[in-house]
Amino acid sequence: MMNAVGQTPKDENDTRTKQCDADRPRPSNLQSHDAQTRNPRPQTPQPKPETRNSQLETRNFKPRRRLKYVILHAVVPPLVAGALRLLRRTLRIEYRNDERVLALTGKKLPIVFAFWHGEMLMALFTACDYARRQVGRYAALASLSEDGELLARTLQRFRFDAVRGSSRHGARSGLKGLERYLANGGNVGVAVDGPLGPRHSAKMGVALLARNTGAPILPFTVQYERSWRLRSWDRTEIPRPFSRTVVTFHEPITVPPAADRDELERIRARIEQILLGGTTKGSP
Repeated sequence: MMNAVGQTPKDENDTRTKQCDADRPRPSNLQSHDAQTRNPRPQTPQPKPETRNSQLETRNFKPRRRLKYVILHAVVPPLVAGALRLLRRTLRIEYRNDERVLALTGKKLPIVFAFWHGEMLMALFTACDYARRQVGRYAALASLSEDGELLARTLQRFRFDAVRGSSRHGARSGLKGLERYLANGGNVGVAVDGPLGPRHSAKMGVALLARNTGAPILPFTVQYERSWRLRSWDRTEIPRPFSRTVVTFHEPITVPPAADRDELERIRARIEQILLGGTTKGSP
């Protein structure tokens, strides 16, 4: 059935529905923005783009560092060893109280040579001279750092052994390594104020080493006719070419196996006084 204007009842209902929808208020853009502000959607953080510099730092820093030390380990030890051999040929070294070394080695006793850290170069030359005379084998303590690795490789050029460790890092392993070396009949050199000082202040380690192994401590001091002194903490001295140097061996010191801490302290102080007394300036 059609109404007066020619529309069916169904069409009339659809028209009314559309008019109601048109009259209903719609939310404005401001209202929709406020709703989003009140209930924000969680946003996933976007990863920061990796720059070219950061890629170089993460990818190339470690390989470059390794390459640097590979080159140093390959180049520095042979150059240093060659320069030291050349310097040794120009020096006139006098060994005083040499019979003390020969008496201990004649009894097949391993020796703990004690000296200041600043005399390490002369300790190396001394060990070279006695090794040439077939007076035992020698080892030194080298730290676990890259500098210690360079020292160990340089010692190998002189056919010496290096025990890795230090008084700060790896101290127990270093001490045990020296004890094993002495137990096998080798001699060791210990810089009693190393590795970082204070300068001319002896540490307890040399007394402990002698107590645990029964090896006698043989302190020695060095006097230079002419030398260069470095600006390092230990004031390392390098004898000048064609100069005279005197190495003096002092009385051996034996540490009792049952020595307590007080006895070890007395021995430490005694070693310090001996080395300080033998460290004098001027011509030998």
